[in-house]
Amino acid sequence: MKKKNLLKVIGVYFLIVVVLTWIIPAGSYQAGKFVKDATSPVGILDFFRIPLTTLTNYANYGILILLIGGLYGVMNRTGAYSKLVSHFTKKYAKKEKTFAIISILFFSILSSVSGLSFVLLIFVPLFMAILLRLGYKKLPTLMATIGAILAGNAASTYGFNIVGYLNYYFELDINSYILLKVLFFAVVVALLIFFVTKNEKLEKKNQIDIPLLDDDHYAHKSTKSYAPMLIVLAFVLVLLGVACYNWTYAINYKGFEELYEKMVALKINGYPLLKNIIGNFSPFGYWNVTEMNIVLLIATALIAWLYSVKFEDYIDALKDGAKQVLPVAFYVMLASVITSVILGSSTGTSIYFTMVNWILPHAGKVANVIVMFPISIISGAFINEFPYFVNYMATNLTTAFTHDTVYPLLAFVMQSAHGMMMFLLPTSALLIAGLSYLKVSFIDWIKYAWKYVLGMGIASVIVYIILSIMI
Repeated sequence: MKKKNLLKVIGVYFLIVVVLTWIIPAGSYQAGKFVKDATSPVGILDFFRIPLTTLTNYANYGILILLIGGLYGVMNRTGAYSKLVSHFTKKYAKKEKTFAIISILFFSILSSVSGLSFVLLIFVPLFMAILLRLGYKKLPTLMATIGAILAGNAASTYGFNIVGYLNYYFELDINSYILLKVLFFAVVVALLIFFVTKNEKLEKKNQIDIPLLDDDHYAHKSTKSYAPMLIVLAFVLVLLGVACYNWTYAINYKGFEELYEKMVALKINGYPLLKNIIGNFSPFGYWNVTEMNIVLLIATALIAWLYSVKFEDYIDALKDGAKQVLPVAFYVMLASVITSVILGSSTGTSIYFTMVNWILPHAGKVANVIVMFPISIISGAFINEFPYFVNYMATNLTTAFTHDTVYPLLAFVMQSAHGMMMFLLPTSALLIAGLSYLKVSFIDWIKYAWKYVLGMGIASVIVYIILSIMI
């Protein structure tokens, strides 16, 4: 990768948006009606303030990346991590395509049903290490991991951070058109498998520079099995998968909230025992990046204890792993700088709403897809977190589209079009994380991935047509 390639790409994109703020008037929606305002340009001080504010506001995501690096640093120090990677490398030495398919299915299915992209990011370095060791190049490795997560988001079935928000704001049933969603997911994943595995030339080398994996120094230092480590990782996946998924709003299951209330209310002689011992905590379903970071710290310490890593070595391993992913953490935070420009106004006005208003008034005059698709594309260009997109636009859309029968179509267009944009733009934090981690050029990625995104787009159009007929 050319030095600072990602910084240049994000910087150029930031400059383009800054220029647009000088040209396009800002606006806002009030009670579903657009109100035009004067231009609200990004000034000289704002030019420096916004990136710094972005790094501050998204610091939790940067800390998450550093802790993931620390986790793998400790795992690597045990020597068992190298054995784990070697085991799967040998097991699939002549079945490389099979493992690539396993990776794609693992990330895409869990992404589609949960929507917990950053939980899945914890396991990306492990799968990448095995894929690289099997001989896959960086681009297909990135597509079989990060790309699979993005595909699962675009073809979300039950993911709360995507479908859950859409169902809530549009008052849709969780199983609304679920068979069509599953079919679309199957097509998207099948295309991804075909794209990654077809005619892929593997490069088998004895020495491969794999991030967060150091065979030479630590592989021989442990005689212990990698099984305890694998169990800890599985437990982290299950715990965070359950705790970060909002069961109440997704499927109206309130069992975890009721359990939380009982735990908080538990007192012995008037003393709130559990609440004081554990401290302030949220019920399952409401965990976020902060709780994820805590779980990662505990998991890292547990692995160090299980493998008898000395405290000094534990600290060194944490620092070494975090140091290796420090650029990744920086870029992941900086990827939200465009969102900060668009949604950071104290007055609530933005060029984003003005651009949306160029299209939205045509609702009811032309096909619904023709209106919703470009709005979703614009939203993906400016807003990288899908819940923000839904929060800011749902009321405006329900005001413009008065017939609720079209809401399932609107919801599907929103998730699929926005999801496709996350494959192609530097606003995508997950994509930026993968590019930075593997040191892949953004331009090289676009040249590689555009054909798959085009295929996904064609599949989406077919579903649009089917949904239009069904409603």
